[in-house]
Amino acid sequence: MSDSTPEQNPRLLHSTVCPKRDPLFHNLITLITLEDLGSGEYVNIKQSEVSSESESSSIQIHPDQWPSIRKSVDQMVREIHIAKTEIYQNK
Repeated sequence: MSDSTPEQNPRLLHSTVCPKRDPLFHNLITLITLEDLGSGEYVNIKQSEVSSESESSSIQIHPDQWPSIRKSVDQMVREIHIAKTEIYQNK
């Protein structure tokens, strides 16, 4: 590298999550991007339309907010698993 060229740092700026073996245009696709509009970096999560009647929607997450948000989401997901287990045990 020449002295005038700054060292490059590759960064992961977006990720696509979709069901296995389904195409990228699947209606359950989730796009996760790292963005910065001048006030600091944040994560943007956008989910494509789930039904033909709904629009896509997104949320922006500031890095300082992530631990609390993740903790709450993880708690809720655990509650779903507990509820499913209880339902199946009572059948």
